[in-house]
Amino acid sequence: MKAILLGGGSGGALGLILGLLVGHPLLGVLLGTLGVGLGSLLFSEKVGGAAHVVYAPTGSTPPPDRDYSRAESLAVRGHFDDAIGVYQEAIDEIPSDPEPYLKIATLLSEKVGDHEKAAVWLRRALQETELWGRWEVVLVRDLTELYRHRIAEPSRAPPYLKINSQVMSYNTDAQISPA
Repeated sequence: MKAILLGGGSGGALGLILGLLVGHPLLGVLLGTLGVGLGSLLFSEKVGGAAHVVYAPTGSTPPPDRDYSRAESLAVRGHFDDAIGVYQEAIDEIPSDPEPYLKIATLLSEKVGDHEKAAVWLRRALQETELWGRWEVVLVRDLTELYRHRIAEPSRAPPYLKINSQVMSYNTDAQISPA
């Protein structure tokens, strides 16, 4: 916001000064107003480009935020199969986005009670999507929690715990609590 104000203010001041130099105060107001708009636009574009470099330095960007309200509405009303279908449509549109995989797994585990199918969706997300940001940690955490607590087969969790230990740096003095 500061950047836009700075750009707009600079353009406005320059327009006002030019108008006054020409000797037309009304022209100064007009040029000042035009300068505010153009200055804001140009300066904010530069700031946006710099922000893109900071947040996506490799050139890869996360998928856009998506609207899952239709699927969520179906799930709230108890239409779990229909909600899962909507999430599957989202996967068909952008297969690299891990979010709909996680949402399907959550529905299957928490609402339907099919923990094995939920684990399948989490494993698919780990294998088939682009795991940027926190997604890998979230998916592995949820999968290990399923194995340890819902499926009650903690022996299936270690390969995924190994993935998490590679993703995150751990304190070497930390101890893992028993299952």
